[in-house]
Amino acid sequence: MKIGLLLIALGYGYKIFLDAAKQKVKNLRLLGQLVGAIMMTVAIAGIVCMVTCYMSAGFCSMGQKMGYKSMCPIFGKQMPYSDMKTVPVK
Repeated sequence: MKIGLLLIALGYGYKIFLDAAKQKVKNLRLLGQLVGAIMMTVAIAGIVCMVTCYMSAGFCSMGQKMGYKSMCPIFGKQMPYSDMKTVPVK
């Protein structure tokens, strides 16, 4: 669900960026492009962090095969399910 919201934010950031590129006023165009680029950057960073968390927490067997430890890159703490085979779904 959270990744879906981040993907929606990425889409809106892209839309804002494109709409701002069509503006004739230079300062408004620059501000709109800056806001759109920041939204896209934050959304992509959030998606990458969440996918990395899922891989290291055991959601993905590839993460375990590649030698990832159960460490969350956002908080830098051990994941609570690091000793379990699968992560319980809420």
